[in-house]
Amino acid sequence: MFPRTNKSFTLLELLVVIAIISLLVVISSTTYMQYKEKARQETIGANLSQVRRVADVIFGIKFSYTDLCTKENGDFVDEDFQEIVEAVKRINYNRLIECVTDGDDYCISTEVQNGKHFCVDSSGSVGFIDSALGCNGGTICP
Repeated sequence: MFPRTNKSFTLLELLVVIAIISLLVVISSTTYMQYKEKARQETIGANLSQVRRVADVIFGIKFSYTDLCTKENGDFVDEDFQEIVEAVKRINYNRLIECVTDGDDYCISTEVQNGKHFCVDSSGSVGFIDSALGCNGGTICP
């Protein structure tokens, strides 16, 4: 056999390098997507947490939460609340926001993932809940 004088890579060496790079790309893209989803959910949570501020203002003026969930022509009557809802919808793939009030209490939730909701209510409960129903028609987060 003749000694190898050509200093190029063999086909096998190139295929091994391509396989390693492909594996690294798959691992890093999966991790990136998980962090991106977590950031999206946290942003939704931060926006919905602002509802408490709006609700406190409405309650301070009218001594009732009734107008918090009131809609007119498809939009919420309170402009600040409507802005929060629009921001959440943009981030949350246009999913619906459930708003329930009986005048004395309120519950607002939206689905952030299959079977996982972010919920805010007048009792002070704020956070992610593992419930497929969100507020479930009540004024307290389950």
